[in-house]
Amino acid sequence: MQGGFASMKAPSKTYALWCAVTTLGSFLFLYPFFRLFISRKKWHPRAHEVNRVWGRMSFGLGLLRREFNYHKDLDIQQPAIYCANHTSFLDIPLLFLSVPGFFSIVGKSSLSTVPLFGRMFRTLYIPVNRASRTSAHDAYTKSLQAVDQGRSVVFFPEGKIPNKGWPNMVPFKNGPFKLAIERQIPIVPVTIPNNWIILPDDGRQGMRRHKAQAFFHAPISTEGMTLNDVEKLKAQTFAVINEQLTAIHSKEL
Repeated sequence: MQGGFASMKAPSKTYALWCAVTTLGSFLFLYPFFRLFISRKKWHPRAHEVNRVWGRMSFGLGLLRREFNYHKDLDIQQPAIYCANHTSFLDIPLLFLSVPGFFSIVGKSSLSTVPLFGRMFRTLYIPVNRASRTSAHDAYTKSLQAVDQGRSVVFFPEGKIPNKGWPNMVPFKNGPFKLAIERQIPIVPVTIPNNWIILPDDGRQGMRRHKAQAFFHAPISTEGMTLNDVEKLKAQTFAVINEQLTAIHSKEL
């Protein structure tokens, strides 16, 4: 299938530079608000909303169209475990814009070391070093706490960006599915089909203009499931996301 995209324009470094400058500039503009709202726990939802504003500014200044599709059965008032495929560094800001409510997100620990941004990320969200069992256990505990506080948690169950092009997914990790079953809350599969086209993880530091999309599928109930059902739940979530990826990209061939 990759060959069907051979006619795409090469990523533009000039466009990538423009997006980097506007994204950084908008973050610096909003940084005083981040500093204020992360200073008290009761203000953390406001800091999260500033993140949404940052996302809207970044996408808007980057002239990137976006489209979010929500299944009619999605209850935005109910905490859930959102599981999205991962193909690009653009996935996190897209999810900040599209996932409802004040949620937590599990992201790689290196994000917490980025100057200025890192302090905000590790205060509001959940960094994890997947090579460390201690870090992984700590992230799982914090995810449980977030759910117990009524927050949804967002995961990339592949654990990393696995490919340099066409988004063939790799097997999912167990953590999100164990968490959903332990707390008997639904899994919401999320398909992100096009970010690998916009900002490919290929080391070339270029970008293309293309519509960014996120598809929020029907919630998968975990009511009555036990930890013996983790593999079944993983397979079901994987199949839903993969089916949407295949359906979208087969039209572009």
